[in-house]
Amino acid sequence: MKFSKRLPLILIPAIVSFSSLVGQTFDFTASSVIANGDLNKMVRTNNLAGHTFGFGYKIAYGESTHVRTHFNLFGVKGIQGSGIDNVNRYAFNMGIDLMNEYKGVTFYVGLMGMSWRQNTATNTNFLYNNTTTQNSASPTLYFGGNNIAGNDVKYGYRAGLEYPIVDKLYLNFNFTQTEFNKVYSPSYFALGVTYRY
Repeated sequence: MKFSKRLPLILIPAIVSFSSLVGQTFDFTASSVIANGDLNKMVRTNNLAGHTFGFGYKIAYGESTHVRTHFNLFGVKGIQGSGIDNVNRYAFNMGIDLMNEYKGVTFYVGLMGMSWRQNTATNTNFLYNNTTTQNSASPTLYFGGNNIAGNDVKYGYRAGLEYPIVDKLYLNFNFTQTEFNKVYSPSYFALGVTYRY
């Protein structure tokens, strides 16, 4: 076995041991995605639109203030012509949260980047692709031109709370809004659980 393949086997236990010494923790989150606003126009089914799985690394600064970096896989089924089918081809987002604990409940707000992983070969609907016309019969510019496909990193924010259920397990609820293209700025609620190690 090459050293590069052994490195994760060495680093993971070391990181976990280090975290217990200096007050850092790891979060694992699984949530349902509840579509809101523009996301309802982008997915096949309204409201309960998909799921997300996440990993977070939290550093404590004092008793109640924390900073967390997070990495998430995001899966929804887009409508036909959108090029979005992230249940089969997960989107990815990452960001940083500022967290504050009050009476056992953790509140957080943060900035993030979302990679929608839109398939440009199947985004045939003009609302989701780079075309500048509504239809061939009436070549009218839409929103002044290029819609810009949503297959690049887009920026957004999220805000939420974590409510303790039992030791190390929290109910997690948050609201997220991101860019997509010139037409849509999708948003959603995520409801799930977080396990904190």
